[in-house]
Amino acid sequence: MTRIFTIVLSVLFVAYPVLIYFGITTFSPAIVSAFVLMLLGVRLAVTWKISAAKIRPLLPLTLAAAVPATVSLVFNNEHALLLVPALVNAVLLSLFATSMVRGPTMIERFAALEEPEITPRISAYCRKVNVIWCVFFALNGLVALYTVFFMSKEYWALYNGLISYLLLGSLILGERIYRRQVKQKNRES
Repeated sequence: MTRIFTIVLSVLFVAYPVLIYFGITTFSPAIVSAFVLMLLGVRLAVTWKISAAKIRPLLPLTLAAAVPATVSLVFNNEHALLLVPALVNAVLLSLFATSMVRGPTMIERFAALEEPEITPRISAYCRKVNVIWCVFFALNGLVALYTVFFMSKEYWALYNGLISYLLLGSLILGERIYRRQVKQKNRES
């Protein structure tokens, strides 16, 4: 039951832009904000029930949604809710960028889940991919921010609820295809 609940909550968070768009065009921003805060609370409670240790990684992204939702609730302001995708990109950018300094990079951590041994060559590759992700999050966050202040809510929902996910998926797919080619080339060498 907890797994199903986690999946449902994850789908709701991915659908955030679309849900927010329909929410603020139907209800007041304060009502939508209360719903967002309730979902965030439920997500933390479910995660806590599964494993208290898994809450720590969720906190930065949870705060990126909870702070604007709280501002929106208090001031009944829809713009605060619209800022969430830009803030999520800022949080992801900061996590990926700080991993460049502290090491290992976020991409190297992900690679360690698949690769039995991280060689210096793999580490260097992961570092380059991590930089690409930093650039992606910076640009995507700036466009998301632009949509809040200079575009209609419809374009905000279209970019943040579809286009940014297509760009994200394209980057993931492109990197995977390139990585396979590099691995194949290294095997042939």
